[in-house]
Amino acid sequence: MAFAYDFVLLEEEEKSVSNTLAAVEGFFRARGMEVNPRKSVGLCVRGYEGRSIPRVQPVFRIGGQWIRSIKAMDSFRYLGHQVGSFGVKRPNLHALQMMLERVHRAPLKPDQKLSVLRQYLIPRLLYGFQNPGVTGGLLTAADRLIKRFVKRVLHFNIHTPDAVIHAAARYGGLGVYCLRSGVPFTFYRRLDQLGREGDPVIRAVMASPRVARLVSRIRQLAGDVPPDQVWKETLHTGQMTAGLRSASGDPASSAWLRARPYGWSGKDLVRAVQLRTENLPVVGVPYNPQPARQCKGCHQRIESLSHVLQGCPVTHGMRSVAK
Repeated sequence: MAFAYDFVLLEEEEKSVSNTLAAVEGFFRARGMEVNPRKSVGLCVRGYEGRSIPRVQPVFRIGGQWIRSIKAMDSFRYLGHQVGSFGVKRPNLHALQMMLERVHRAPLKPDQKLSVLRQYLIPRLLYGFQNPGVTGGLLTAADRLIKRFVKRVLHFNIHTPDAVIHAAARYGGLGVYCLRSGVPFTFYRRLDQLGREGDPVIRAVMASPRVARLVSRIRQLAGDVPPDQVWKETLHTGQMTAGLRSASGDPASSAWLRARPYGWSGKDLVRAVQLRTENLPVVGVPYNPQPARQCKGCHQRIESLSHVLQGCPVTHGMRSVAK
């Protein structure tokens, strides 16, 4: 198997590897190229009492030099995946956490940090998360890190609905991709498309019991409804977000979420997003005790955003006098 300048050699028996490596070495030498042993790795697994045991000592040579063998806890990167002695490894959430922290510390405006997240960081994760070891719990944990990052950047309340973050901007949300709903849906479509291929080898692989179990599990994770529609419905029917339904029919009302208007500072954008999503600093939030939710101005109603903007006598005293 080859991709660009990377290639993988597969053999069923260890004794056949030496001849294959010699043929590969001759093939590249005839074309003025060579294989670099220092950038190559070998993976040899033997069966012992029903278990697979990796060979930790170098067993293969190319160009007269030993090829490093993969040990039990080691891995190598190939086409976006970390591959070890027992197959493709699960994605590492520690790496995601470090990337999010670096973006948060970068000297960027809030909208620039969100753009890096949406356009570069999350797309970098998508291929690596589409592997046989992915689980719903792993994707949920990754989403939790991403939502925490968004709330830090925009100074959102902790009770902010997930739909505000994950719904598409054209529906009134922030358009941050949801890994838990999006990755299984995309992964299943890719597997389903492979199952429809006419190549007999691919069809035989897809029909194997192991792959069939994988497809069934990913199918259950994916669900039947496209994630985009699920988040749209959740946003437009939520108690705190139903007012954003009107944004679906007006692209101009959401365009500024993707591109900060000229003359706006980062603080201006944060305040505008907070106003749109009911995240301005008021005490009438669900996690405050009931007595602590009373308006600090009139002490008569819960201090919600709608009360401050439309009903509090402190902010609407002149209107009351005029009436």
